[in-house]
Amino acid sequence: MTSYANSTSQYPLFEKLSKDHLQVGDLVFYGKTSSPSSIHHVGMYLGNDRVISASGGDQSTTTLAAATKANAKVVEHSLTYMQRYYYYASIGV
Repeated sequence: MTSYANSTSQYPLFEKLSKDHLQVGDLVFYGKTSSPSSIHHVGMYLGNDRVISASGGDQSTTTLAAATKANAKVVEHSLTYMQRYYYYASIGV
């Protein structure tokens, strides 16, 4: 069984797009370098240059309930709150 429990393994599953084509619900992946293999975090685009994401959980933190139980922090922030490399993907809706 293949697990897609982290952002690095999730990124290849989605259609890539540019920042200009982001729509509400699309995913924003954050990397440490210009290589997609450096992706370490993912958030969901809310529109108006805003993203929601969770931090402080672990690989089992896949739902809001699990994030709350793991004391993860769910926050809304600007699209470019991390000074990192950004990768954008469509959820295909």
